[in-house]
Amino acid sequence: MSRLFIAEKPSLAKAIAEGLTAKPIMNREDGFYMAGADMVTWGYGHLLEQANPDHYDPALKKWSTESLPIIPKEWKMLPKESSRKQLTNIGKLLKSCKSVVNAGDPDREGQLLIDEVLDHFKYKGNVERIWLSAIDPKSVTKALASLKPNTQYHNLRDSAMARARADWLVGLNLTRAYTIAAQRSGYGFGKPPISIGRVQTPVLALIVQREEEIRNFKPIDFYTITADIAVQNGKFVGKLKTTAGEPGVDKDNRLTDPNVARTIVNRVKGAVGKISRFETKRESDKAPLPFNLSSLQIYASSKWGMGAQKVLDTCQALYETHKITTYPRSDCEYLPENQLSDAPHILKAISGAFPSAAGANPALKSRAWNDKKVTAHHGLIPTSKIPNLAQLTADEKNVYEIICLHYIAQFYPDYVYDKTNIEATFGQPGAVDLFTATGRVDVSQGWRTILPAKMGKGVKGNEEEQTLPKSVVDEIAKADECTYEAKKTKPPSRFTEGTLIEAMTNIHLHVTNPDVKARLKETDGLGTEATRAGIIETIIARRMVSIEKKTFVPTAMGVSVISAAHPLLKDPGMTALWEGGLVKIASGEMTLDHFIDMQVKALINIVEFAKNVVINIPDSEKDVVAANGNTYKPAVPGNGKHGSCPSCGKPIAERIVKTGPNEGKAFLACSGFPVCKQRIEQPKLEKAA
Repeated sequence: MSRLFIAEKPSLAKAIAEGLTAKPIMNREDGFYMAGADMVTWGYGHLLEQANPDHYDPALKKWSTESLPIIPKEWKMLPKESSRKQLTNIGKLLKSCKSVVNAGDPDREGQLLIDEVLDHFKYKGNVERIWLSAIDPKSVTKALASLKPNTQYHNLRDSAMARARADWLVGLNLTRAYTIAAQRSGYGFGKPPISIGRVQTPVLALIVQREEEIRNFKPIDFYTITADIAVQNGKFVGKLKTTAGEPGVDKDNRLTDPNVARTIVNRVKGAVGKISRFETKRESDKAPLPFNLSSLQIYASSKWGMGAQKVLDTCQALYETHKITTYPRSDCEYLPENQLSDAPHILKAISGAFPSAAGANPALKSRAWNDKKVTAHHGLIPTSKIPNLAQLTADEKNVYEIICLHYIAQFYPDYVYDKTNIEATFGQPGAVDLFTATGRVDVSQGWRTILPAKMGKGVKGNEEEQTLPKSVVDEIAKADECTYEAKKTKPPSRFTEGTLIEAMTNIHLHVTNPDVKARLKETDGLGTEATRAGIIETIIARRMVSIEKKTFVPTAMGVSVISAAHPLLKDPGMTALWEGGLVKIASGEMTLDHFIDMQVKALINIVEFAKNVVINIPDSEKDVVAANGNTYKPAVPGNGKHGSCPSCGKPIAERIVKTGPNEGKAFLACSGFPVCKQRIEQPKLEKAA
């Protein structure tokens, strides 16, 4: 035997086997494919899991404050009960191969879940790594020709290991600590634990803080003033420019005094002034970059109301099942320059579905092609496989189309326009009223023929712009009409899935400490592309928030948890900096041990805090009035992707049949397996392979 490829999942294993043999694979052995002299096997995600505390010490099965914090001296991984057979298969194959190829997904988690299997079996042979950003036949063939030593990815493995251990330390210790604290205040011993998480808790804090801002919001009256201004070549509508410090203007440049507003209107209406500025510049906008997962989730939430997990699942199907897009869990919107040569093939492949691809110029190199900004992944783009749109669901068509159009747009010229700024002044020195207006005249639509306003990522319309008459500085201007409009400030909006993903991605906007804000602005967010959707699903499933009209409302339990949480636990800035530590491990700037030491030091302080905290978890079946007088509704049971188990109330999860005629098919069952063996439906979903 020669090499053993270990893929993360059956579908990836099949794609590799077909790439090795250059033909469809019709049959498979017990737990692997034969591909010439090579073997290709697979996992079902992680085959191993962190050991529970009682595996380290049976006494730790009992929850007590005296045993906290629990910090393993030597970390142990155990086979997952549902994966024992396949893990055994891999162990046998490792004994008969000459070398191994790690074929985990192209991210830190994919790196770890194969490496931890090799560690489990104490494999000492040669290991290479295949990096598959797409699994269409051409991409697989290309990746097979460029295997690298697996040792080059050890930092990536350590980053994933650090994340897993930190989540275990924080989640396990603090869930115990806060559950015990709640029980001291009368929380029933038979009720679900009070879930605390390294990332989920600061995300919950964002939602609770936003709700408090909304409930405590006091609207402010303000006034906007506009004038119909005539010049020799026509008219335009100017808006009064206000500056903080002027009479009646607050620190946010809002005119808040109605008497001042009326005075300005009376003195400007019918007045003669002059044009103080008239400037036209030719400007251009470059095509929006391709999507990463977060920007696609934000776009899809706004455009189609799709949830974050639904977007991820849809992208996964396009990548894994249909093989027509690249790896979805990308944090990068840029593309590697060496893939520019693939553009003619990709454009040709998608031209049947999108005729605009035929008009694209593959010789153009947009700003998206930039090696310096490409991370371990690159932006989401189509592959060179010809799509069959008839095989796609409505959601898959929508997502695939917008990914393709953003790719096609990279090969169209810039959008070019003439932008005009005009200013008119009325009054005398010391009492000058300045009115401004902007206008735009299109010169060349360029990529906007592919992505018109409001369709492209980050592309907005020009609602406030108008067609302006030509003018010159010092030309006479007359205010034919002048009016003011009374308005009120509006409270911030509750988070939707899209805006919450956006907040997690741009967490620096929600941090007040200027030093932390500066550090976070260019680098770190809250969670990762691969985890953000799951974090949102978790806080829903654990009844920390409910959903009202597609927006998140914290439940009484969620508010109680945040009220009692240690400041570090709910500080999104600190958590994002910790997430940045994982990035540093991956780049070799920080060690795994140093990161865990940081986590342990923080954990010890938080556990001591939790031992003395008072946390009152209200009756989850009733509306609850918080200390500030606000009323919070209970969470809605069964929220989450598949609802709750009718037997124990835990979230329903998708599982894979491991043996028998239905092997590889998915079915729904309780996530509490093997303690709860409730099955929701029989295997009938598409086969994973």
